[in-house]
Amino acid sequence: MCIIMKRIPLLILILVISISGFGQGNKPTSQSTSNLGFNNYLAGVKYAEVFTTPEQEELMLNNPASARVYIGVTKYLSSMSFLDVGFSAKYRAEKLPSLCDKTAIFVEYEVNGSYINNLTLTFVSCDLEWWQFKSNSPISNNGWGNIEDKVYKACKKMYDPTNLYYRKDKRRKLLSANTVWTEKRLRGYFDRYDADLIEGIYEKTSDSQVMSRYKVGIIKEANEYLMVYLDGAFNYEDWMESEGIVQLTVSRFTNIFFFD
Repeated sequence: MCIIMKRIPLLILILVISISGFGQGNKPTSQSTSNLGFNNYLAGVKYAEVFTTPEQEELMLNNPASARVYIGVTKYLSSMSFLDVGFSAKYRAEKLPSLCDKTAIFVEYEVNGSYINNLTLTFVSCDLEWWQFKSNSPISNNGWGNIEDKVYKACKKMYDPTNLYYRKDKRRKLLSANTVWTEKRLRGYFDRYDADLIEGIYEKTSDSQVMSRYKVGIIKEANEYLMVYLDGAFNYEDWMESEGIVQLTVSRFTNIFFFD
């Protein structure tokens, strides 16, 4: 059994997306292997995170001019059907009921003299499907006009949706591996059979408002231990009670395990 990835490091994805070509209109320049249309994907999303690193955010605070392209992209996204739009700093501590209610947008562009070229927006879903839009229109940065407005117009030229509204049934889903081990069944099993030193129900308790209070169960199956989710995740809509988290394999060292 594989670890169920309920918090996926989206930065990894940008390292493997390397696509050439340009697109204008309402269709992506390119997309991942999913057959899902972009409009259908957006219909299942409430929030838009413009991906930024802490270093970028600090630079933007100290040098607001460096944020102009990103502000233009944010302005564009705010004109769409999202309930909220923001940089990554806004969402790092957000406790969304489902990670799939949010899309991440990666922004790329090149600066050549007084022009901004190859403006590219890559929309990434919670399960790492992606849709990429690339502009073939240079954006003049010669001091005339507002850069944010020019970026906004370039984005609208790439994709200008109409009649979009949220539908929960369109929301993407994270991979899951269900088991039979609910909390009730685990407690019944442990009451009937003696649990070993590893087996049991574990609950992480914390007074912190930014940390989940997970409850998990661990039960031995053959020569391995299965850890299952029971309760407590902030993104509770992405989990089901009894869902497998990880398979633990005993090592030759005391209380040291391998996992798949």
